[in-house]
Amino acid sequence: MGKKKNKRMTDPRAELYFGEGGRDSRSRRKDAQLCAQVRDALDLALGSMTDGDLAQVWVSEVEPAPHVGHLRVVVEVSGEVDLGVVSEKLAALEGTLRFEVANAIHRKKTPSLTFVVLPPREDQP
Repeated sequence: MGKKKNKRMTDPRAELYFGEGGRDSRSRRKDAQLCAQVRDALDLALGSMTDGDLAQVWVSEVEPAPHVGHLRVVVEVSGEVDLGVVSEKLAALEGTLRFEVANAIHRKKTPSLTFVVLPPREDQP
């Protein structure tokens, strides 16, 4: 016998009463809290890197993609850094960075990470 589905979550009218997709405000707050913890952990991990390219990278945003089991990490670079090289290095370090996240958060499963590298903003010196 399969699991019963929560009728409240599958009812199309749930969004009217419970917000996006039937998720309550507590769940959304917990998701935002997790994203903030992951952002802080990744900032610390990237800040301790001795690689010259990764020393010019910081995390600007972490968001569920599409849920908190998989997170989209938006990083920005400063200076004259090749975005392709930074993307490759972050992809190669994904396991290490995920390990750092696992040590910083208290969850049964550590979310997987996808990195998006943005060029320097025009308003930066």
